Amino acid sequence: MEERMIIVSQVKSNRSEFMVWQVSINNEQLGMQHCTSPLKALRYCFILKKQMGVKIAPETIEYLQKEIAKLKEAEEKKKVAECVEMEESSASVRQFKDLKAKHPDALLLFREEDFYTAYSQDAEEMSEILGIVITKKGRRNTASFPQHALDTYLPKLVAAGKRIAICEPSTEAAA
Repeated sequence: MEERMIIVSQVKSNRSEFMVWQVSINNEQLGMQHCTSPLKALRYCFILKKQMGVKIAPETIEYLQKEIAKLKEAEEKKKVAECVEMEESSASVRQFKDLKAKHPDALLLFREEDFYTAYSQDAEEMSEILGIVITKKGRRNTASFPQHALDTYLPKLVAAGKRIAICEPSTEAAA
């Protein structure tokens, strides 16, 4: 007679497109559970082991540990990317706020690569005057137009009574 073992396999959920971890004893329906993460699957394996006195297949533990490590690594990469984005945006936001405090009546256009970009309330004003789309960069509104269109858009902004300041991103904001 074959020894009963707790095994885990990754399957597609019937209810969604997500993969789930199926925990069972020799693929029997008794005690079968679908878990949304490898950590939950591992915990359930130990619960089954304790309640039913069944061994966990060694390859199952190995497999789940690898899956947990992959998820932790992906989570760390995501956190690092979020930190970099926050640092970049905070430097440009600081520069925008500093310049806006010194020149509250000016519409600030930042030259970024091949575009001129306005932020926050300046983006909203520029969007209204020029009829261009507002987008989000992080949590703030931005509106941009290509550098080659400056000769077209600048007269329209001035005609609308706006004082324009063209800004170069600081080395801290650009880094």
